[in-house]
Amino acid sequence: MQRKLIISAVLFVLAVVGVRAQTDEQTSLCAVVQQTNGTQTEFMLNELPQITYGEGVVNVSTSTRTLELKASQVMRVYMTKKSPDAQGIGTTKAAQNVARVNITPAAITVTGLEPGSDAALYTADGRQLKAAKAAADGTLSLPTPTKSQGVLIVKTKNQSFKIINKQ
Repeated sequence: MQRKLIISAVLFVLAVVGVRAQTDEQTSLCAVVQQTNGTQTEFMLNELPQITYGEGVVNVSTSTRTLELKASQVMRVYMTKKSPDAQGIGTTKAAQNVARVNITPAAITVTGLEPGSDAALYTADGRQLKAAKAAADGTLSLPTPTKSQGVLIVKTKNQSFKIINKQ
């Protein structure tokens, strides 16, 4: 269900900004499919990629290329800006500082951060519960709140994570 909402949102964004991507002289927008193994596949919007999903399969295609993945292999789909000389579809390794969140009954641990960068824990209504800075190894730990059950948001400099606290 959540994947369908994410993919539907990306389709909407693609439809709204597609024309702007074709006329922007300095940068071009592209849709990026990030897989669970860390591989990222980029589709320039001026190639009009079509993203479809159904029966556990995500398919991204242009007039010249197609990417078909099991839905379980797709971590996220997002938009980013690329230089105008970037063309077509390309595959790159994930950036080094891609944050990951792990929740246990005792702590919420964030890894893969830039050393010294900030992260904060919020309730779904936007109330900040805790904030911390990443250690030299790019990790930080926040105590798991015992009084705030439900949806919590971990926000870092470049990413936000929605987690569900069932304690």
